[in-house]
Formats: sequence, structure tokens, C-alpha cells
Amino acid sequence: MKADGIGFVSPVKTEVEIMPSGESFLVWVKIKTDARMECARCLVNFSTPIGAQFSMFIEKDRPGLIADGENEDTVVIGPQSKFIDISDRARQAIALNLPLKPLCSPDCRGLCHICGADLNISPCNCVVEKYDSRWDNLKYLLNKEEE
Repeated sequence: MKADGIGFVSPVKTEVEIMPSGESFLVWVKIKTDARMECARCLVNFSTPIGAQFSMFIEKDRPGLIADGENEDTVVIGPQSKFIDISDRARQAIALNLPLKPLCSPDCRGLCHICGADLNISPCNCVVEKYDSRWDNLKYLLNKEEE
């Protein structure tokens, strides 16, 4: 399984629990794996555990069953079916649990925006000039009063 900028470094392990209910089955799925991703601040590759879970209904196709095509949580299978492929649902569940901004650690300091040094390894000696153009009109008024 691959996603943009993310690789999976261990097999995807699943736990599946199935409860029969008449002609239907309620299925709970728990997923665990380890993902390798790039830190959004310092660009270092790191591994982190990823977990996801989802549930779904499986119904056997029978006369009189009205299949609701809009219900993504229900799968209708033929009466002779022996298995069902849940890989796409597992992929979606993992994708929804990936962090939007992956960080190698919560206190990652990132890269210097001037020289590109990794601030987690050592501080750089860059001088950051703080300038905010929104105050330019006030500076103009102060200079005008001094004249």
C-alpha cells in the first residue's frame, strides 16, 4: 500500500470480528501498521504507528432485498460468495487516519527559513530582521510629525 509521500514499513495487520444477525453480518475491522513519512517541519523521514477501524454490514442477496446504492456501510453479496474484499475500505480508513501535518516529534523546531539548517541539530547564526509592512503608514505619520 502506498500513498503520496508515505510508505508502509510493516505489513498491515487486521483484526476482524463478525456477528451474524439473521441473513446479515455486522463486521468490525481494526487495522494496525507502521508508516514512514516525511516531517512537515524538518523534512526528516520517520516511522510512526498508524491505526484505523471501521464497521460494515454484509447482507446476502435474496429475493425482495432492496439494495441501497448510497449506503457505503452495507455490502450485498451473492448467496454462494465465500469471501469479500475489504482492502479498499481498509485503504480508505488508513488514509483518513494519516496526520495532515506529520511531525517527527511534537517539539520539532524545523528548518531555518534563511539558511536551511536543521534547528533540531543545532541553532544557526542567521539574523532574522523583523519587518512588518502593515506599520509603514504609521512610520510615515511619525516622520511627518518630527518635521
